[in-house]
Amino acid sequence: QRDAFRMTTRSPLFKTIEALNGLKNQKRRGWVIRGVKNPESVAEHSWRSAAIALAIAPKGYNKEKLSKLALLHDISEIFGKDYTPVDGITKEQKEKLELKSLHKFVRLLPKEISKDWENAWMEMESQSSKEAKLVKDAEILDMLFQALEYQKRGNYKKDLTEFHMRDIKRLKTKPGKKLGREIKAAWPKSAIKKFDAKKYKYHY
Repeated sequence: QRDAFRMTTRSPLFKTIEALNGLKNQKRRGWVIRGVKNPESVAEHSWRSAAIALAIAPKGYNKEKLSKLALLHDISEIFGKDYTPVDGITKEQKEKLELKSLHKFVRLLPKEISKDWENAWMEMESQSSKEAKLVKDAEILDMLFQALEYQKRGNYKKDLTEFHMRDIKRLKTKPGKKLGREIKAAWPKSAIKKFDAKKYKYHY
């Protein structure tokens, strides 16, 4: 029976859902580089980014689009990886590699959703809508909350205060900035005093 199952032709939907498991198994590179023990997966990051986007969205935002953009914004990593500057590639090279990985994944998808999912990823990359901009802030907020949690637990080899000092400034939307100020206020003061910006590089 097992051999018969392996020989069965699998549908595009089956292949799609099977491939999505790649994000559940892939650990976020930023945390791996900093020596975080048992770091979150890309899928966990995408899930909470979606939840944050829905939670902070003002009236007039398309909730369905927010969910879609947040859940799909890292699908290029299914057949690629979470590239960082330590990989020694330029921004342009990174974009080409991610686009190549995206297209490899999209070719698996059922025709009725392939273009829709590709467009969602492209919309996030181009930041061409207010929903994309809010989801970008939600993605940063998730990273900041995760960094705060790891920092408080001491779950790192390289101090994570660089997130507090730098990434809060990347928030663009009003609700994003408001929540960012709360994260900043919650950061351990002892860690801020010890932080030496010269020792850390931008890894993502």
